[in-house]
Amino acid sequence: MHSVIFSLDSKIVITPNIDKIYDQFATASSNGTIVIKTYKEDIAKYLRSRDYLIIKAHGTVDDTDNIIFTHGQYSKVRNQYANFYRILDALMLTHTFVFLGCGVCDPDIQLMLENSNFSYPGCRPHFMVTDENSIQPKVRDCLSQNRNLEFLLYQNPDGTHALLLDDLKELDQLVAKKRKEIAERNTW
Repeated sequence: MHSVIFSLDSKIVITPNIDKIYDQFATASSNGTIVIKTYKEDIAKYLRSRDYLIIKAHGTVDDTDNIIFTHGQYSKVRNQYANFYRILDALMLTHTFVFLGCGVCDPDIQLMLENSNFSYPGCRPHFMVTDENSIQPKVRDCLSQNRNLEFLLYQNPDGTHALLLDDLKELDQLVAKKRKEIAERNTW
């Protein structure tokens, strides 16, 4: 799964995961050319650089005193590191987010999506990839309306997410094809 996500070639990957599994894979695959930062660090200077960036939104296992798990920690960090959240808000307006492997209950994600949706109505939606049975249709409709999310649903009959991996591989091929077309036409 990590290799397919990495091959999609996103310049910025924001993850709520505190583990280092994807970080280590991406670092090894890029020969160490990826910058990894947390909410506590200055990430603004990397946004317009040529660097690929992994943002650890909830901290990292390397700094267990600053991992965000509880509602109180979310609230404290949101105020203490307000510039980090301003950057995320700006990214939400200027980039399309694809939420992959995360739920709809993360307080940070809820707040950012709802603020963006109601502050800037009419913006293009963000996307959440999820198992077709993980969120009830009425709840999806509510989330779509209030958070400006489109849901990309996949089947997961055996609980292994194998069909998601197949879909991501297909997406990777489509992205590579589109990149080639754009490069040949010089329309980038």
